Amino acid sequence: MSKSSRSDNYLMGYFGKDLIKRMLEDAGYTVCHYGYEDIFPDYMSKRTSKTSNSSTGRRLRKSPDLLVYEENAVYLVEIKMRTKSPPYLPKEFGMLKEFWKDAILAVIVPDENVFHAQEIDKVEVTYPKNVNLPRASMASFREIQEIFTKLSEDRISYYRNIALQTLRMFMT
Repeated sequence: MSKSSRSDNYLMGYFGKDLIKRMLEDAGYTVCHYGYEDIFPDYMSKRTSKTSNSSTGRRLRKSPDLLVYEENAVYLVEIKMRTKSPPYLPKEFGMLKEFWKDAILAVIVPDENVFHAQEIDKVEVTYPKNVNLPRASMASFREIQEIFTKLSEDRISYYRNIALQTLRMFMT
């Protein structure tokens, strides 16, 4: 992977995380950053291969991106923004299933619905030939408002347009 494509992946990841955070906050959810990059920056600079590969280190490294809560529910949400549908997932997807199976995986992809979500342990994946990454089956996802029921179609439409404009930038 080239340096520019790595930079694009980081930018796309941060944008996707912030977009969903803003969309959920706009709908009335309380949303906090949860990923280890955000809440454990000291660990990022001091980690070693030994600490990163321990069970706790792997769990921290794969921490979901957001903590979302409302009066009667709390969710951990991992977010992936991808330029293709169905999306490829990180090769560490197995660690997400191992450590965070009850968290929600939200994906932003350039298709009709754009925003999809599902509990991580219910996401079906395939392993295409000659590709080292799992690919998510979009049939195993629901529309994001089926999980986050406070999201109105008006707000989803507003954020869908922003997401599609941004995805177009990364696809060129």
